[in-house]
Amino acid sequence: MNQKDTVYVIAFVCVAIWLVFEHHSRREQDRQIAVLQQQLNQMADLATEANERMSNVVTQVYQLQSQRMEQTKELVQLRDEARVLRRQTNEIEALRDEVYRVRAAVEDGANPQNTGRRAANSGITPKSTRLQIMEAYYWTPNKVIDVTRQLNDRIVGDRLEIIAGNDLRGDPDFGQAKTLTVVSRFDGFMMTNEVREGGLLVIPEE
Repeated sequence: MNQKDTVYVIAFVCVAIWLVFEHHSRREQDRQIAVLQQQLNQMADLATEANERMSNVVTQVYQLQSQRMEQTKELVQLRDEARVLRRQTNEIEALRDEVYRVRAAVEDGANPQNTGRRAANSGITPKSTRLQIMEAYYWTPNKVIDVTRQLNDRIVGDRLEIIAGNDLRGDPDFGQAKTLTVVSRFDGFMMTNEVREGGLLVIPEE
């Protein structure tokens, strides 16, 4: 083999070795690319699943918020209706008491003896021959209650001494300042006294 053939053989061997290495390199690159592609696919699947879960969570949160808003609206509506009913009830009671008071005042103006007759008919037995409570109301601008009987029962020795409070006949309007108004007759003279809640009322005054 001459020198020229030897060079060709060496060149051929080098090319063959390079081709072998190139083939292995490409196979390794293809393997790595396949691994990366698999990882990318897994990450894409995880991202899709996470998006679906997030979408479900958002939907559930929206539904809960909607339900809460509906419940809040219903609660507000029920409170408004209860407030209206309470106000109407107070207005009806106040009107009823006002009608009774006006009617009693008219009857008293027509015949002073009607007061004693009305007290007898209502079951009130005066404890004093000199002092009689004609009308007594414990009230606020929203509600009025009649405490005539209670005050007549507390007359002692032709004298009434009492503190205006809820113990007369309960609290007519919780949380509001009350007033006690009393129309009385002492020795034939009519008088009207008024005291705020917690105040002392003395009839007749000293």
